[in-house]
Amino acid sequence: MRNIESRYTTPVTDLALTVTLLLQGFNLESMDSSNPARVIFRFTTKDNILEVMASYWKSELSVEPKSFCNLQRELKARIRTEGGAW
Repeated sequence: MRNIESRYTTPVTDLALTVTLLLQGFNLESMDSSNPARVIFRFTTKDNILEVMASYWKSELSVEPKSFCNLQRELKARIRTEGGAW
């Protein structure tokens, strides 16, 4: 049986996908960095999040490059300094 958190959130481990989802307006609920080799980003599950994720993997999305780089840098800093607290 899946726990309640996993039913209402969508887990993502890819940093570039995480940044893209944030830039597309999705809400990041939490970050779990308990495993130092992999951070799990949990997004609020919305109807179209899986469609956007599929579009990402098919290279059908575009984002503003400067915003992407700045947000990626911010996420990396949060992972290092706050242990993934969001």
